[in-house]
Amino acid sequence: MHDPEKPDVKAKFAPDYFVPSGMFFERVGGAMPDGAGRPIGFADFAGKVLKSELRTNAAGSGKFWWALVQTYGGSTVDVVMDPATVSSDPAVGSIVTGRFWLSARLVSPP
Repeated sequence: MHDPEKPDVKAKFAPDYFVPSGMFFERVGGAMPDGAGRPIGFADFAGKVLKSELRTNAAGSGKFWWALVQTYGGSTVDVVMDPATVSSDPAVGSIVTGRFWLSARLVSPP
């Protein structure tokens, strides 16, 4: 029940934050299960869409959105999204935000 004496307060983040939530226990809002022995590969972040396109998975022919997202410190990440889970197309300039599972690939130095 809402108490008018205690207003609902929610944290507000910048449009380009990056929090490695897999390093924090669930009891404090993180993604790592309480009592876990090591972090897990999740991050909460937001960023601006620089590029996006609807793609087709070659293995199963499923559709997905791919977006190049610029987040904290100008870093970019590739984001993939199930079209059924987004309310609109991730247009260039829009903000993507959420909790994401992280994976990586090795690249050669420039």
